Amino acid sequence: MKIDWPRRFKLMRLHFAAELILELVMRKLGVEKIGAHIAETKARIDFYYDQNISVVFTDLLEEYNAIVAADLPIIKDFSDVQNQRRYWEIAGFSKVPCGGTHVNSTGEVGYVTLKRVNIGGGKERIEIKLVKPD
Repeated sequence: MKIDWPRRFKLMRLHFAAELILELVMRKLGVEKIGAHIAETKARIDFYYDQNISVVFTDLLEEYNAIVAADLPIIKDFSDVQNQRRYWEIAGFSKVPCGGTHVNSTGEVGYVTLKRVNIGGGKERIEIKLVKPD
């Protein structure tokens, strides 16, 4: 087996970009995440939210960009080795249970654009794309 590193690295970056956006949305709005998907060209996160979620995009991107610019180390480890429970952590920001693949620092993630999609029924979607995908 051979890993397609350029593809995997894009997925890692989008996965972590989505994780950061999710953490920021949860802090700002306290909404419930109801779905997510990571693809090679974009990620998405779905929420129960009965308003236009794009009104917070400016604030989200300001906070997100500051975290990326700071190039903070991302700690990845096991909270429970026996049960294979993993987490990521940015000191002073957040510690989140997650078994996904993660880059080593916030600077590796890179900058993103956000797009709102109203999926109906009191649900909102945020689509996330890397500004420089390669």
